[in-house]
Amino acid sequence: MNAEPVPTIKELQARLVTEVPQPARLDNTGTEKTDAPQPTKLDEVIIQDTVRRHEGLVQLIYHNDRKAVQLIGIYFAIIGVVSTGLVANLRSLQALVALMAVVVVLCLFAGIISAFRAHWTVPIYLTGMKPDFWMWAREYSVPTSYMLDEYLQRSAASLDANEDINDRASRHLKRAYISGIVATGIAVAGVAGLAITSSLCRVGEPGAWAGPLCRLL
Repeated sequence: MNAEPVPTIKELQARLVTEVPQPARLDNTGTEKTDAPQPTKLDEVIIQDTVRRHEGLVQLIYHNDRKAVQLIGIYFAIIGVVSTGLVANLRSLQALVALMAVVVVLCLFAGIISAFRAHWTVPIYLTGMKPDFWMWAREYSVPTSYMLDEYLQRSAASLDANEDINDRASRHLKRAYISGIVATGIAVAGVAGLAITSSLCRVGEPGAWAGPLCRLL
């Protein structure tokens, strides 16, 4: 992943002491009370927009994960049906039909591998911050602007990591779909080709290109 490591709470505390002027602490009488700056409307919009984008990305990761699981189930079911028919009729099956079935199964296996890679379990970053972030902000009376900067930096690192995960899953899922399309195309083309070749062979004039195929039927 390209995301930079998110700073820990201890690191934030050290940076707060060295980089940010600390507001006056409250005494027992309250004479040194300092009003903390209130978040602006823009700050609220920024946080809401960041949260929405993060939530959308997480949902997209879950969507790709569900699609990968569905493809794995579908491809395994088709492979089971084709393999069962191939084994049950192995002696009486035409050589070209058996070859076509093997190629289709191999294409579907390639799709299953790609779907597994898209579904592979990896840690993702969920929306929001852990409680220790807010405990740090409250305990040290962190200024709103500095807290917002830290929030956005940590959110950016999480988003970068999740985008890498989503891009990788999308690439593998695309390959899984392509494998299924190729397998379907091979099956359709094979059935059509066998039907045409069988018709020519029955007529008795297969021609030079269909002669070798007729000997396999």
